[in-house]
Amino acid sequence: MKIIVCMKQMPAGTKVDIDPETGAMKRMSGDTRTNPYDLLALETAISLREKLGGTVTVLTLSLIHISE
Repeated sequence: MKIIVCMKQMPAGTKVDIDPETGAMKRMSGDTRTNPYDLLALETAISLREKLGGTVTVLTLSLIHISE
């Protein structure tokens, strides 16, 4: 079985900087953490892999702190 989990980084706190020209959040402006629901999805995928075999692949658009 092939399992894909989508994960993203989100601001670690409540204060984020917004680019005044684009209105987009400046992703490099502060500390980040992994979305807690994404962590739950990853744990579930790993549990399924252990029971049924297969592989788990994580997809992310994050530019920060990507590791295995």
